Amino acid sequence: MLSPKNQPAGSYRLVILLAGAALGLSLFVIAAVLSAGNQAGSGALNINDLARQVVKGDTALLWRTLLRDQAQAMSLPFAEGSQAYWFLARAGGIVSYLLLWLATCWGIIMSSKLLKGIISPGLAFSLHEFLPLLGILFAAMHALVLLGDSYISFDMQQLLIPFTSSYKPFWTGLGTIAFYSFIVLTASFYVRKQIGQKSWRALHYTSYVAFLLALTHGLMAGTDSGAAAMRGLYLVTGGISLFLLYYRLLSRAVDSSRSRQSA
Repeated sequence: MLSPKNQPAGSYRLVILLAGAALGLSLFVIAAVLSAGNQAGSGALNINDLARQVVKGDTALLWRTLLRDQAQAMSLPFAEGSQAYWFLARAGGIVSYLLLWLATCWGIIMSSKLLKGIISPGLAFSLHEFLPLLGILFAAMHALVLLGDSYISFDMQQLLIPFTSSYKPFWTGLGTIAFYSFIVLTASFYVRKQIGQKSWRALHYTSYVAFLLALTHGLMAGTDSGAAAMRGLYLVTGGISLFLLYYRLLSRAVDSSRSRQSA
């Protein structure tokens, strides 16, 4: 969780923000298409069909089928009883999780100094600043879109107050706490001078707990968590995060040992 000596350049901020928004929107569209396509009926293109089409290289047929099935499954436009809200909420949750995972891993990589001499400190810090911000925006959309879903019938109180949801209140409440935690962590970038570098760094250690809460929320509350693709996603992202954290702790222990020997 290191910060550069100088503030990141404005050009870095703009490029990272635009690139991250484009990446997030692209992932959101793909997740929504796949989510709706898998529910469109027996004739829909499922994840196995998608893999076969990718191998064959028939991308034109692939996208025509995906878009057709998505429109059928989501019952566009957003009529009463439409499943579109649910599919969009799921897609927003997946994209938010991926962005917050990237932000957490990027923070560990920065603190481990694995990027030293590879990219500039300004660019690295801009990524660390804006990835969680984009993740929060998609998480907010993930929650707010559910207000339009008639099956679960969330209200604003259930979205804002942890453990009050009518749907899996405990696991949904963990997601709410993770959301608030990442808001605090992201806001700390803009008050770093006021709270001091040591306090800012100590606060950022809680990002590991926040990510763990988000991972648990996705596993236990996500309706897609039973799918092989989603289980694989959580396994890979969780495994990479654990490996990077272990590497960080090990490298820190080695540095401390060398410092004592030198002293």
